Amino acid sequence: MKKICGLALTLTVLLTWNSCNSANSGQFELYMSDLPVGAEKVNVQLSGIVILKSGGGSVTVGETAQTYDLLELQSFEQLIGERTVDATTYSEIRLTVDSASIVISGVTYNMQVTDTEVTVPVSFVVASGKTALVVLDFNADASVTETSPGVFTMTPVVQVKRVSF
Repeated sequence: MKKICGLALTLTVLLTWNSCNSANSGQFELYMSDLPVGAEKVNVQLSGIVILKSGGGSVTVGETAQTYDLLELQSFEQLIGERTVDATTYSEIRLTVDSASIVISGVTYNMQVTDTEVTVPVSFVVASGKTALVVLDFNADASVTETSPGVFTMTPVVQVKRVSF
């Protein structure tokens, strides 16, 4: 199997306290960025972003399907979801990947997505008056595989890169 090298998608989860909100909530923002790769486009369609509270319950941050060309995100971080959330401890981020494609030499190849729900265990706190920052690395080098000539699969590999409060 041949790995598609060089793509590192950085998902930046920025949780900020919004002073205009009540003492029991904060702001959740999710950003994506990307690094160069040997392809013209790598499209990923996300249709769900959910964060789970440590004590039970969840907050849906995004549920409208959006397609992102990861290669357009090489020089900036793009906001992909935001939501005011309860000030509490969270234990997990879940991303739903509906589809993916790659363009190489002008030819678009649809990729089979083997794991459509990506679960990222991470403990973070949205606290009154504080900012919590979680950076996720969507490792496309480990995620995209050419299984045979012109046949690609995506098994999303997403890891926590950094957490700060």
